[in-house]
Amino acid sequence: MSLCIPVDYEFADKISVSKHFGRADAFAIIRDDGTYELYQNPLKTVGKLKILGDSLTKKDECRRYSKTGELIDILKKQGVNKIMVKRIGDRMKKFLLDEGIAVIEAPEGIANFEEMIKLLTYTK
Repeated sequence: MSLCIPVDYEFADKISVSKHFGRADAFAIIRDDGTYELYQNPLKTVGKLKILGDSLTKKDECRRYSKTGELIDILKKQGVNKIMVKRIGDRMKKFLLDEGIAVIEAPEGIANFEEMIKLLTYTK
């Protein structure tokens, strides 16, 4: 099984752990041998959601949910069974848990991508 960490791009080849799961630039899928691949976050391609009053339009809400399903499909196809995040919304957390993907919230002070990988592999 694979592990996942949401990441943001900093410079050329440098990535950092994203502060929020749904706003990550990409997702690093870590294999058992410690190698990883990056997958673009489909939620980032939705663009700015139109706000009518205090709520999303139905069309934008549907687009957001279809992208959430796309993200979960990517994670499942890659065999992800566990993710580690700094922050995640309750709704997204529920979606992941319902699909059998464990959600682990990282301890405060863990910001380094390599530290996060070590912590994730330790909690296998």
